[in-house]
Amino acid sequence: MNKPKLSFVVAIYNIQEFLPGCLKSLVSQTEKEIEFILVDDGSTDLSSKIADDFAKTDARIKVIHLKYNRGSLNARLVGIRESLGDWICFVDGDDCLGYPDAAKDLINLMREYDADILRFSTEARKLDGTQCDFWRGDYLGSINGSLRINRACFVNYQYSWEIWGKCYRASLLKGILPKIRNERLSAAEDVYLYFMITTVAETFVSVRSKAIYIYMVGSGITSANICTDKFINNFAKEPIICKWLRDYLQKTECGADFNDSLDQLLHHLTDNQINRLSDIDINDWPKCIYALSDNVCSEVIFECLNRRMRLKEGKIKIDQAWILDSMREQNLSHAPFNRLLERVSRIKNGFIRKKIRKILLRWSR
Repeated sequence: MNKPKLSFVVAIYNIQEFLPGCLKSLVSQTEKEIEFILVDDGSTDLSSKIADDFAKTDARIKVIHLKYNRGSLNARLVGIRESLGDWICFVDGDDCLGYPDAAKDLINLMREYDADILRFSTEARKLDGTQCDFWRGDYLGSINGSLRINRACFVNYQYSWEIWGKCYRASLLKGILPKIRNERLSAAEDVYLYFMITTVAETFVSVRSKAIYIYMVGSGITSANICTDKFINNFAKEPIICKWLRDYLQKTECGADFNDSLDQLLHHLTDNQINRLSDIDINDWPKCIYALSDNVCSEVIFECLNRRMRLKEGKIKIDQAWILDSMREQNLSHAPFNRLLERVSRIKNGFIRKKIRKILLRWSR
């Protein structure tokens, strides 16, 4: 086979139910000068065997078996490293390509626009096959400059940050590989990787096309029910990526230009976690917030709680103030309370400010 023009990187982990549909959509592609890099991230079900069986039927497939599960971020980085194409497109193992000429059309689009990032049309389907709405933002045409590309996503929310549904210049991804912090994440892998990519991309184009990619709603980790353990061990850790990104940007010449994006992202991720508390027993909220405080400063948590509580009335406000009080019983450090008092004084909602201040003063005795 000639050198592939386009590499599809597929991260796989325990998705035996959905993987055959994904791989069937890949092997049905009419374009020959492409490759499919299947990265099996230590699956313990039949996913590994399914990948190997498909590889026997199509020379375009390369399977990489990782010994231990380290998450989709690591699997994608392995795929980037092993890819040979001029462009790279990511496919989740529970999603699929939209039609047999999808790869051919994608190559033609990349040739036509010659962009670092090309965002194309996708379609969202429920598990029963019916089409459904899924927000991905506007079709923006062309954007030039890394800061503009980044701000369009992370400040102005003009398009979404999922890693799929886009095609990337391979040299761009390979160049940023050494700068990516390859630690295990159970959530927020997409937003971390895409933020990193936008800091080095100079050209972005968004085009309307046939639905090249099919996103299957309800098949992934974020679709599962949320429990206390899952919140503490997975979701509460999401905001740590903002620290990683800040550490990286501080070492770059224009890193400070991205501070607004990082601040927006931190508040967005923290708001998401506060919203997820509604699915958790209220008696477990204190330890969930405590876990969140490992990765988010108290000021941001209070700001997000304030926004959340401001929408509620009466008893809910008092209940959520009680949650903060209960955190003290879990041996939170005594030292920062004076600083917190200063921060709380800036909360705009008078009722909440008074309630939290009263609690903090009680803690400090």
